[in-house]
Amino acid sequence: MRKWYLILTSGLVSLGLPSYVLSSPHAHHQRCRCLSSDPCWPSQSVWTAFNSSISGALLSINPTAQACHAPHYDAHVCQAIRDDWMNPFWRVAQPGTLQDPADESLGNSTCSPWTPKSTPCGHGNLPTYAVNVTSAAQVSKTMKFAKKHNLRVVIRSTGHDFHGRSTAAGSLSLWMHNLKKMEFHDAFVPTKCSKSKGTAVTVGSGVVLHELYETADKRGLALVAGEALTVGVVGGYLQGGGHSALGPYKGMAADNALEFLVVLANGHMVTANECQEKDLFWALRGGGGGTYGVVIQATLHTFPTPSMHLTSINATMNNVADTTFFLNNFFTLLRDLNRHAWGGYFYMLDTRFLGILFAPNKTDAEATQELASLSDFQSKHPDLLQPISPAYPISTFFKLYNGTTTNLGQSNSSDADPPSVSFSRLIPRSIPIENITQAYIQSRGPSTLFITHLVAGGAVSRVSKDFNAVHPAWRTAFVHTSVLNAANPDAFKDLVKPKSKDELGFYLNEGDPLEQHAQMLAFGSHLQRLQQIKEKVDPGGLLTCLSCVGSEKWTPDGNCRV
Repeated sequence: MRKWYLILTSGLVSLGLPSYVLSSPHAHHQRCRCLSSDPCWPSQSVWTAFNSSISGALLSINPTAQACHAPHYDAHVCQAIRDDWMNPFWRVAQPGTLQDPADESLGNSTCSPWTPKSTPCGHGNLPTYAVNVTSAAQVSKTMKFAKKHNLRVVIRSTGHDFHGRSTAAGSLSLWMHNLKKMEFHDAFVPTKCSKSKGTAVTVGSGVVLHELYETADKRGLALVAGEALTVGVVGGYLQGGGHSALGPYKGMAADNALEFLVVLANGHMVTANECQEKDLFWALRGGGGGTYGVVIQATLHTFPTPSMHLTSINATMNNVADTTFFLNNFFTLLRDLNRHAWGGYFYMLDTRFLGILFAPNKTDAEATQELASLSDFQSKHPDLLQPISPAYPISTFFKLYNGTTTNLGQSNSSDADPPSVSFSRLIPRSIPIENITQAYIQSRGPSTLFITHLVAGGAVSRVSKDFNAVHPAWRTAFVHTSVLNAANPDAFKDLVKPKSKDELGFYLNEGDPLEQHAQMLAFGSHLQRLQQIKEKVDPGGLLTCLSCVGSEKWTPDGNCRV
């Protein structure tokens, strides 16, 4: 199971002050957030008054499996928890759970439903309280309260963050799960703008992908969003850029965002679009979630649902020579297909290579013609690649999504227990195919899993690199690859060397936040502008998270200023 370990700082920050001043409780309060374990934590009467001000929305967070341990043991409740433990839909609906249970623990402090009931149940990495958000006004009051009492604030919708950034021990959580607004527009005009952006949908921060896709499909519409059933649309996915199966066809999710309703760190609510709050609008489209404000809702471009063609890939490579030959040819074929807006997801583990290819709005003849090179390769090398079935036509994007999601690693167990992403890279088109192949070969071991996303190119590459805060490397990328349990990570990083700094990066939502120069890899040349915007909208750093913009001013655990 994946677990990100934070690098905790030690010692005192040298400010040129006597050590007794630095170590005093007052100095600690000024330099560090006030956590529930600190004397500065608000009294119960203060919390009671705050709860009344937000219409009783304050929740006390306990470990989810508390009922499986003494003194709270309840056999019936514990069994129900065990039955649902790996169900991502259940985990989304609990205010104190995350999609990866490992993110709920902190060191040896954990609470598992599988350990003996006599085992102590620790609070782990969970917030102490959460606000069950149902209105923007509640968020505004929470931000003012947190600022007044110097509290650590985290934002959680679905708990899908690969790096556990939607939780923190001793913090106050904004639980956005119940903001379920979905409003469709025939001709959306952003606030204070004059020109219609066409069809669109306004989505609350608690809406998950499957809900939105299904509702849009009933109107004959589709939109650029992700793949996993329980990923939130508006949170870290969209604000991190958002790659998609429809990326080569319509661009990234962030490229299709038209407007945001945001509560800033000072509690003020603003609307950000191309006509007002322009810098904030730019930053929210790719500059990272949980950083510039609390997004209440976002409006996204929609379009008529495309028909789709689908074909599967199944290869077996018995030795290094097979692997080299297959990957050289397959990546060459992929680059050609990508020019025709084909996308895909591919998985390579040891000797097996599996995946799918799909393309929107093709005729049967067009799909067959564009897959001809791949079919020809298979016919010449049946020992490597199983027969390529004729491209299967699917009438709508939602039917493709519904029919392939589970087969692409989005079963309940994998949704709740995502694997460890050792690192990831955006691979530009300028990289020689032979280098890509060697990077795969030299970094793999028996348990190394490569997840290759053909989600760039096409419409993604036709967007200006400065259009929004999405890393400029996306505009020149060919594929995005995540490498799990790499036997030799340096081999991949050394061989995949782009020609320019703006071609070097990883996908913000799937890269390693502890990698050296993680911020530059996540944001590229946009980092300096993003830091300036962060300082403008949140000068006190009320919102901070691991390797996010502004985190350079805080210790890696996010609790103390450096």
